[in-house]
Parts: sequence; C-alpha cells; structure tokens
Amino acid sequence: MQQVVLLFGGGRWGKEYVADMIRATGADLIWPDEWQQARAFEQAVVIALDEYIAENALAIAEKLGAPFYPNESHFISFHKHRLRSVWNQLAEGDPNLIAVPFEWLREGAPSIAPPPFPLIIKPDAYSGSVGVKLVQQPKQLNAALSQLRQILKQEQAAYAGDFEVCQDILLEHAIPRKPMPGCESEFTLHMLSRNGRHLLLATAEKQLNPDSYIEVGHTVPAVNIPQTFIEIAVAVTVQMLQQLEVHQCISNWEFIVTQNNQIALVEGQLRPSGDRLMQLIQLAKGINPFAALLHGETNPTQHKTACIKWLGPDDILLIDGKYTIPNLPANWEAIIDEAALRANPEWPGPIDWYNRHVAVVGTL
Repeated sequence: MQQVVLLFGGGRWGKEYVADMIRATGADLIWPDEWQQARAFEQAVVIALDEYIAENALAIAEKLGAPFYPNESHFISFHKHRLRSVWNQLAEGDPNLIAVPFEWLREGAPSIAPPPFPLIIKPDAYSGSVGVKLVQQPKQLNAALSQLRQILKQEQAAYAGDFEVCQDILLEHAIPRKPMPGCESEFTLHMLSRNGRHLLLATAEKQLNPDSYIEVGHTVPAVNIPQTFIEIAVAVTVQMLQQLEVHQCISNWEFIVTQNNQIALVEGQLRPSGDRLMQLIQLAKGINPFAALLHGETNPTQHKTACIKWLGPDDILLIDGKYTIPNLPANWEAIIDEAALRANPEWPGPIDWYNRHVAVVGTL
C-alpha cells in the first residue's frame, strides 16, 4: 500500500529527525503546503507535532479522509482547564485517582477563587513548561500572574502573524509528590492510537528543573516508577482517549504519583512528545514509533534503557575551536548545535527551553 505522511509543525523541537524516522518507514513525506499531492496515495496519515497548528492539520485530514480525532477533542486537550475537568470527573469516586482543584482565568481576569496553596500557575494553552511557576503563598499570587501575563505577551509578539497565543491562565493546586529514589515521581505514557484502538507504546520518567519545572532529562522506560502506578495510568488514559474519540495518533500523557499512592494527571497532548523522545523509544525498544503508527509494529526487538540529558554551559568544553563533552560514555551520541552556541555566548543551558543547544543521548 502506498502511504504518505503529512507532517505539520515541529520547528521548536527539531522536525528533521522526525522526518528521518518517518522516511525510514518507507512512507513518502510531504509538507502541508503540498497536501493535495497526498490524494495520489492509497493511504494518507496526518501528524501534528505542535498544538498550535493541530487545527490546520485536522482540516487537511478531513479533506483527505484521513482519520485523526474530532476538532472538539483538539480543543479539550489544547485548553488545559478543559482536560482538567475531564480528569476530575474520572477521578471522582476512584480511590486510585486524585482530582486537582483549579481556577481558569480568562485573559486579564483577576483570581477570585484560587485553589488551595501552594499552587502552580501556567498558561492554559501552551507547552514546554513556558511560564510555569510555583506560588507558595497568597501574597505572591498577583505578582506571579503579572509576570506570566507578560511572558504570554512576549510569546504572542514572537509568533505574530503565525498564530494567536492564548492569553488565558490556569491555576492548579500543586500536586503533592510521593518521594521516590532516583526520580521526580513524574512519568509520561506514550500512547499509540490506531484504528480506534489504544496501546501503550512506552513509558518515560523525567528529570525536572526545580525552579522552572522544565524537563532537563528523560529516561525510557520509567524504571523507577512501580508497575502498579503505570497500570492505573494506562487504564484511565485509555478511558480518556476513548472519550475523546481519538482514532489515529501518537499522544503523550504526564502523571504524578502522590503522597497517598494515587495518580494525578499533569496534562496530556494529542501529539508525539518532543525532546527527542521518539528517538529514545527506538533506542530502548527497537520500535520506530512512526512505523507503529503506520503499520502497527509494536513488538519490542530489544529491552534497553535509553536516556537524554540536556546540558548546560559548564558541561561542555571548547578545545581548539571545537565544542566537546568530556567523559562521554562509550556509544553515546553528543548533540551539539555549534552554530547556535557561537551565536549565544550568554546561553544559560537547559533552563532556556527555546535554546536547547547541547544534549547527550544513549543507552544503559
């Protein structure tokens, strides 16, 4: 069967390596502005790598008759307060799940009934931990909201003419984490939806910057998360995917294990994860996630642990005009954007989510 993939978005996190993984499946790859060429193929699959262009991708998928998911489901996952409402309804009465109190603030609106402190404030419709902040006390809230609103205005200025950055804000009670050795008690499910069936593709656990909540490392699979919690999360994620009528996509769902051994949803996106996690899945399990999406190939050919860690300026050396990473483990790959490093001498490292110039990837 002649297959073609239309790939939308991904400029923020490197769509070229995704394009290479798609080409490796044997499918043809075309870009959105060439979408009519897809009519010549027997099967077209649409992949959106970014929430802000998913609506455009859905419109093209409808024209091609390529099953994806309903437009309404996009807006539920896109606006975090709407997905939080779905989660809280599922959590009600389930002893394994915990509902998370929240308040949704429209653009410029004041907080009237904030959830219990401490709380997390975040953009209601944005990814990558941009603007996420922990607020410990009520007296800190107004200043934190003003700062986040300024960040959202800056984001809108950066993408003027491309898309509208939603200016709404979400306030949530900060989910209490269960102390766990070797991890942040936070993990991701990478789910494969194909022909309306939903399977776990891989798990991952996170390393987080404690101040910004930006993810500075990932490990596939989530080796430090007990299987019991994984199973609970998979079951409820399948419920959400069914409720959202998702037909065909790779999605990611982030969870925290709480102090009371319950599961709380952080957020979910109906798109593949960034941060080169698709590559980690292939390194750990021998599965190309995009081949799984196209052909249903989900049987692991290997069982390894794959890791990525985003580095800071102190982790690299400039020797004879070339950047190097000292003591790099054997067979690990160094990802160094030398042009970007030379253009950004004040580069702060992985806490700057938009400028992630250096990483190491490998297997244990």
